[in-house]
Amino acid sequence: MSDNVGPLMLEMEARQCPEWRDISGWGPIYKSYWALWKSLTVRDGMLEHDWESADGTNKMAQIVIPCSKLKEVLVEMHGATSGGHLGTNKTIDKIQQRYYWLHLRGDIERWCQQCNTCAISQGPKTRSQA
Repeated sequence: MSDNVGPLMLEMEARQCPEWRDISGWGPIYKSYWALWKSLTVRDGMLEHDWESADGTNKMAQIVIPCSKLKEVLVEMHGATSGGHLGTNKTIDKIQQRYYWLHLRGDIERWCQQCNTCAISQGPKTRSQA
C-alpha cells in the first residue's frame, strides 16, 4: 500500500481526482482508495479518511496507514501498555477510532489470533462434550 498512498496524496494535494482510464492499470489497493476519493483528505501532511456513521451522529478522521506501518500500529494498539491485549473486537474498535486501512478488520483478527500472549491468557482449548 505504501507505494499507492504516496501518489494518491500528491493527487489529493493537487485536488485532481484522476480519471478511471488514467488509473485502470494501477493495483487494486490504489483503485480501492481512489474509490474513496470523496472521503479522503490530506491534513498536516497525513492522508485521512473521513468516516461518518450511517445515522450521521458520529464523525471522525482516521489516519490512513501504509502497509509499512501496520505492524507498528498493531503492536502499539494491541500489545503495548496502551493496548493491553484486549481481544479482537476491542482492538478493532480502538484502532478504528484513530486509523484506517483497507482490510483493517481481517488484519486485526489475524493479528489477535496469532498473538501468543492472548493464547496463553485464554488457556488451553477444550472440546465441548455432547
